[in-house]
Amino acid sequence: MGYNSYSTITKAYNTGLVSGSQDTGGVAGINDGGIITHVYNTGVVCKATDAAGGVVGSNSNEGTIMNVYNMGAVSGGGEVGGVAGINGNQCIIANAYNTGAVSGLFTWVA
Repeated sequence: MGYNSYSTITKAYNTGLVSGSQDTGGVAGINDGGIITHVYNTGVVCKATDAAGGVVGSNSNEGTIMNVYNMGAVSGGGEVGGVAGINGNQCIIANAYNTGAVSGLFTWVA
């Protein structure tokens, strides 16, 4: 899914290669005020600029990500994270983990 706006994504997964130019994630590129729960990614996520995350590229507007994991490699030229590249103000990430390699300009392993 590219853009999750105030909706719920549950029991989803990705095992393939995901690449993009902005806000790229294994399950969703942007989680805008939505809930993402019980999902995982084992595929490679790669991009050129902006946010890249194993599960979500960018979590914003009080978005919630919980009970998720990433095992795929994540790389990019901007903010890069094992679970989320960007986690905005008043957003929640809970019960999440990453075991994949993370590389980029600004990186967060978990």
